[in-house]
Formats: sequence, structure tokens, C-alpha cells
Amino acid sequence: MILAVSLMGCGSKAKNTLELGTYISQNGGNQSYPMTISLFEDDTYQFNLVMGSYFTGTYTVEDDQLVLSMDNNASKLMDDVIKELTFTVDFETGEITSMQEIPDYMSVGMVFKQ
Repeated sequence: MILAVSLMGCGSKAKNTLELGTYISQNGGNQSYPMTISLFEDDTYQFNLVMGSYFTGTYTVEDDQLVLSMDNNASKLMDDVIKELTFTVDFETGEITSMQEIPDYMSVGMVFKQ
């Protein structure tokens, strides 16, 4: 009985893990050059807004939220606009959905998927 509970606990933890890689915007924005969020193994990310405009930093995943904290801004946006961005994570579909707006770029509810 204890073994079965332990195995179930391990399986559910792996199920709620966000996959590394690049997530591409699915709705809105310029679809010929879609926005992307790349998550790396060292808990860093790169968010590409448009060609040559991006920002980088670290990310955390807690419960069903992905939080991007900006360290380096190579975009024309003010740092306070992108200092911290939050997304909801749907572990079943692999989608992340914006909870905040970046004016002229990303609206609330924009979906990113691998």
C-alpha cells in the first residue's frame, strides 16, 4: 500500500513539470514573426517580441503559474513594463497563457504553445 502511494506521488509530480524549449504565440501579434518564450535548463529564459527585440532573465514555476523575472532588457520597452510577467500553465495541453499585457505586443489571454 505504501509503495503504491509513493509511486502515485512521483507520477503526479512529473505530470506538473513544464517542458523546456520554445513556446510560440498562437493568437495575436505578427504571425510571420511570432513572439516566442524559450525556457532553458538553468532556469533562465529569453522572450523574443519581434526581430531583434528581446529580454532575458530567470523563471520560476509554482503550482499553475510561470513567472518570468527580467534581468536583461534588449527591447525598446521600459523595464518596469516587463520586470515580472505571469502566465498560467495548463500541464495537460502544454499551453501557457499570459495574465498580463505588454502594450502593443501581448494581450491578456495570449496563448503560447510548443
